[in-house]
Amino acid sequence: MQGRTEDDLPVKKRRRSTRRNMIGGNKGQDRTRERRVPATDEKQPGERKRRGSKAASAEAKGQSVFCTTLRSLLRRDRAQVTRVSRALEVAENTVYRWMSGASRPRPVHLKELPDVLPEHRQTLIQAINETFPGTISEATEDVPELPGDVYRRIHYLAATIQDADQCFFTIARELFEQVLQLLGKPQQGMALTYARLMPPRPDAKVHSLYEIFVRGTYPWENEAEGKVFLGRTTLAGNAALTLRTQTWDSSQEQRQPVEVDEHEKSACAAPVMWRGKIAGVIIVSSNRTGMFNNPKMRLLVEEIARLLAIGLSEHDFYAPEQIQLRPMPPLRVQREKVAALYVERALAYARNFKVSGKDAERRVQEELEKEFELMVQ
Repeated sequence: MQGRTEDDLPVKKRRRSTRRNMIGGNKGQDRTRERRVPATDEKQPGERKRRGSKAASAEAKGQSVFCTTLRSLLRRDRAQVTRVSRALEVAENTVYRWMSGASRPRPVHLKELPDVLPEHRQTLIQAINETFPGTISEATEDVPELPGDVYRRIHYLAATIQDADQCFFTIARELFEQVLQLLGKPQQGMALTYARLMPPRPDAKVHSLYEIFVRGTYPWENEAEGKVFLGRTTLAGNAALTLRTQTWDSSQEQRQPVEVDEHEKSACAAPVMWRGKIAGVIIVSSNRTGMFNNPKMRLLVEEIARLLAIGLSEHDFYAPEQIQLRPMPPLRVQREKVAALYVERALAYARNFKVSGKDAERRVQEELEKEFELMVQ
């Protein structure tokens, strides 16, 4: 028995022995694999960290950036879900399925969703682009052009209206109304404001801009009263000082460089110029984010500025070296003071100095500019 080899064993015993050797060998290989697996897994967290995006977190849970973003915005709020479902004409259960990742929205619904939730427009566009590349792009969003009739109408008004002030305000009113109709969308508010440069002070410098004409759609009033001064800490002030178009967006992660007006979530300001001189600034404000990320929108604002310049007189323009804007009080503070005393002061000036209403208002504006400037010194 002791001298027996494996070949001397019966066939059945040889088979058992062979299986034991095979099983033992496999166990050794499995242990080798088990030792290698942790090394592979250790790289995965580092890879996810390098990606450093919300996409990695969503993928780790098997969900897309879109569904996690939509769920965080709606928070399973029944009223919000109902609002979205009605606007997109889908069942509420469909919206819940989008939020859970159980179904994928159709492209037409993805393109309409940012307009249904304008307060989260930029966030949604980023999530949609990341999850469904090429479905929607702010940079390629179509922007309508001003019809040729608008140009012909403005040139006609400039050629036929003799009074300078009447000419400008007629052009501004028709142009602003046309732009609001052109760009107006459901659940989207917009305001257009023209702020002219105040006359130079005794130091021969211009210290502020003054809002003289405003038109808007909800939540702005259609014919809002401006009557506030814009200094160097405003978007319009930056545009006047640099002689370049300036934009601001609440979705951008940066230190807020300008004072923001009520309802504004994005804005674009362009200088109104003629032969290298500047008369004022046109400001287009929106209650949705990302409105002016599209270069075509900024070009449209600049075109509005050029058309406004047609209605102004040569004496309305000042040389760039005369512009030396000063800080002004917050817009809310200004509006409260203007509402309390502007009309009363203008009537008193007209009565006491025997001047026209227009001249009286100009005197009140000059007084207020000095008072507001002193408030922030």
